[in-house]
Amino acid sequence: MLSQYFRNSKPLYQLLAFFGFFLIFTFLYASVNATLIAKIYGMDISEVPLFLENNSSVQAVFQFFSQLFVFGFPPLLFMFVFWGNIKTALFSQKLEKKSLLIILMFLLLVVSFPALNLLENWNQNLTLPGFLADFEAYWRNIEAQNERILQKFLLNTSWLVFFRNIFIMAIVPAVCEELFFRGALQQILFSIVKRKHFTVFLTAIVFTLFHFEPFVFLPRFLLALFLGYLFFDSKNLLSTMIFHFLNNVIIVVFYFLYSKKILDFNPDVPVNFHWAVSLLSVLLCAAVAFFLFSFVLKREKNSVKNIFSRNR
Repeated sequence: MLSQYFRNSKPLYQLLAFFGFFLIFTFLYASVNATLIAKIYGMDISEVPLFLENNSSVQAVFQFFSQLFVFGFPPLLFMFVFWGNIKTALFSQKLEKKSLLIILMFLLLVVSFPALNLLENWNQNLTLPGFLADFEAYWRNIEAQNERILQKFLLNTSWLVFFRNIFIMAIVPAVCEELFFRGALQQILFSIVKRKHFTVFLTAIVFTLFHFEPFVFLPRFLLALFLGYLFFDSKNLLSTMIFHFLNNVIIVVFYFLYSKKILDFNPDVPVNFHWAVSLLSVLLCAAVAFFLFSFVLKREKNSVKNIFSRNR
């Protein structure tokens, strides 16, 4: 049968097919969204980027469909065609200590803040060599523009907008990006390279590069490494979706509380922690992560399994 042919195809061919699905859906989205917005609102297509920057409601719809087409639909179609049993591929092991796992993941995010903040400040202040000056100026301008868009999107006192932002900025990316990077890409790469740590490293690199923010590369790369190991050890994509959601929703909540003047802490202003606080943050992160992986997540002797060995 044709379905069996796809499921027995070589991992390299599956990687190429997955990349092909990604290109097709990205092209469909890119070719339709700007044209559609221009026609609906009666403007030239060149005016769309500025229009989106100043209209958070339309931007929310734009962001939602961007996530679906770029990160949601490609892995789902790929899994349906090449793997068949999506549930087995993504949720092969039950999360028996879900509540404790969520508490520990939230605690990890809290205690890691000083350390990640120090790393982000260092990354932001990094100056590239002179021959890359144009590249640095270009990307810093892009990041500044993205920061302005994010502020307009998140700095709002409306409860309705707050819950919209949780859905658009936390729930949708957590589901779609985890399907794409950990659910599909990481498992395909593992079937090719057969090395757990190298697979997690490669997936983390791809995840970080896809976000196109070189001056916050290191914090996002560490996040991606953690998510990769979390999926390998839990064998349940729900764990990475929850952690990804918690990471994003904390940002949304901070912006909302700042907008409501409940907090004086400005999320856009870098915080300079004392070196001892940052060191303590690193130690606490290591302790929480060790407990999480060693005692909470059930391990099996052959812990590294993937869809290719299960479906054949």
